[in-house]
Amino acid sequence: MLSNFTPQDISCASQLTKLTWGDEMALTDDGLKDILYEAMVRYYYRSEDFSLKMTDEEGMQGFLLAAPLSERDNSQSWLKQSLQQFECEEQDLVYDYLRYLSYNGQKVRELASPEDLLLCLFLSMKSGVGSKLLHNVEALAQKNGVKKLYLWADATCDYEYYRRSERLVILSGNFKKCRCVKPPPVVIPKGDSNDRMDGKLATIFLADEAGALDSYPVEAMRSSQITLKNKLGIIISTQYPNENNVLIDEIDLAKKMLDGIVEIDSVFALLYEPDDELIKDWETDDRVIYQSNPVAVRNPDVFDEIKKMRTMAVLYENKRENYLCKHNRNRYSINI
Repeated sequence: MLSNFTPQDISCASQLTKLTWGDEMALTDDGLKDILYEAMVRYYYRSEDFSLKMTDEEGMQGFLLAAPLSERDNSQSWLKQSLQQFECEEQDLVYDYLRYLSYNGQKVRELASPEDLLLCLFLSMKSGVGSKLLHNVEALAQKNGVKKLYLWADATCDYEYYRRSERLVILSGNFKKCRCVKPPPVVIPKGDSNDRMDGKLATIFLADEAGALDSYPVEAMRSSQITLKNKLGIIISTQYPNENNVLIDEIDLAKKMLDGIVEIDSVFALLYEPDDELIKDWETDDRVIYQSNPVAVRNPDVFDEIKKMRTMAVLYENKRENYLCKHNRNRYSINI
């Protein structure tokens, strides 16, 4: 059933928002997450006239919060009161995210007019719900003489979903094409999350210290980019002693490319590791350090510090694994 979104729907919509995007923010306190995603709904809910929800016997299945550009945010007093119980650092995390939303909105306002309609927050839990909501909001806009629709989103948005809708291109002779405004992308840290990555669209991903990861996070990000024309992923790491890490496959693939066994023209690999014949002399041969740590070639301070670590690794078995993996790119393990 289709109906207008009302203030009484905010709590339910907040839970759906948290369920959908709840792992995109590095918040450990579940109560703080509740406030963040309710604040998001309250921030975007600015007009009951143009905001719709879809419900069935199981409850709310989707909503679209839309508002004329002239409508302003009325959520700040609620947010200030709700955050009083949290530490200043936790409050800052919420305020920083809302400032990001505000920044995106300002970029839209630079192009839109007060009478234009903003599509602010759009969520669909079931197939077909989103298109019905979008169609009805477009019909409301046309009925009320709105000439332009603007999608208020960021670079993680699936813009092609909206471009595929012919109703957004033209509704009548004077209904203009929907314009998608793309602000700079948001950086979403995923280091503390190992679930639901398959549901994310990574326009760019960066896996740092990838040797500590198994293959799932990187492969999930790659799978998410399958429809992108210009895919970009960056994998950075020192060596790690474990047998099950994504870096092992990445290094092996890079070497097969260098040897001409595999031809992939979309991969650039830069590997620093000592020659095989030098590994056995790691305790004394400085070339092992130079070949594994190119910055040490021109930076004597770095070289001296690595040599000190080497001395300790020679003397103490418990320091050897970290030294050889991190500074000699040797997948050594004291458990092997």
